[in-house]
Amino acid sequence: MTQTPARPGTPAAARPPLAQGAFDRVTCFCAGWFLLGLFADGWSHYHDVRESFFTPYHAVLYTGFFSNVAVVAYLLWRARTSGRSWRDAFPPGYGYTALGAAIFTAGVGPDLLWHRIFGIEEGIDVLISPTHLFLGVGMAMILLGPARAAFARNDPPRTLDEQLPMILSLAFFFAMISFTLQFAFDSGLAASNAPLDPARASHPDLAFFLLPFTYYKEALGVTVVVIHTALLAGFALYVVRRIQPAFGTFTVLFGVPAFLMAFLLSNGALTVYVPTVESLALGMLSDGLALWLRPWEGRPTTARAFAIAVPVLAQAIALLVAQVALGGLWWDVNFVFGSMVFAGVGGLLLSFLAWPPPRA
Repeated sequence: MTQTPARPGTPAAARPPLAQGAFDRVTCFCAGWFLLGLFADGWSHYHDVRESFFTPYHAVLYTGFFSNVAVVAYLLWRARTSGRSWRDAFPPGYGYTALGAAIFTAGVGPDLLWHRIFGIEEGIDVLISPTHLFLGVGMAMILLGPARAAFARNDPPRTLDEQLPMILSLAFFFAMISFTLQFAFDSGLAASNAPLDPARASHPDLAFFLLPFTYYKEALGVTVVVIHTALLAGFALYVVRRIQPAFGTFTVLFGVPAFLMAFLLSNGALTVYVPTVESLALGMLSDGLALWLRPWEGRPTTARAFAIAVPVLAQAIALLVAQVALGGLWWDVNFVFGSMVFAGVGGLLLSFLAWPPPRA
């Protein structure tokens, strides 16, 4: 039976479908370029401060953003020339990428106005400025495009090569959250970060003055442990709840954000190497643990064991590295073992959100 040729401009005459794997890699590259610009700009605030908008770091950031805009524009053009509505222009998972680009674009003007009215932020306030957080929402929606696309498919990716755009997409989002919480990146447990000991003060008034600093240093350290291990456990549980991760998934997921954060805050080679090596070690151990426990199968016992083990391993590695390579610990035995308990309990509680217990 002879088919009647489709008329140009109708959906039947649409262009061939996108090669999904190649498209995911292109969008992942653009998302990574955008994120690299964020970290380059952040690095410049620590190491190469310039009182100008026109810097090479902003150039990386905004060309990265416009590369994502170009992807959105290409999809819209492709839909129009195929006779489809703009609502049908985006592959599953990428509609929010277009929305994220629109949100980021809409936030640039208000951000410039905010700076003109209230001045340029110079401390932690740069991370919690309302206009910056608004821009961050748009950026997050762009970074997560490949991950949403992978989760939207009926046939999820299985090999590491197929899963890599999705894993990098989640790693980029993890890195962006870490960037926003960069004041809570280092728990300061190494001996070199120890506060002055009030007991050794030369004068009683000085000893009294130092007590609050010791208290806040201890409190901040434990808070950082809780935040960091919750992020690690949360991302790990999200992955195993959605797919069967290929071996190497967690090495990438944990290693990429750690390297970017270490580079951002570095003041020497050691501060880059140590967090990166710690996270790569954690990632490889988590990959092996996942292969052994198979938490994606949804058995409560093994899933909760995985949720506890990942953050506990993260804290144990950090403590071991500080003791062996960074001159020892200033935390006492209660902080050392208590921080690991905090980490494990946090992972356990998160596991009840991922796998709620059955109703009685």
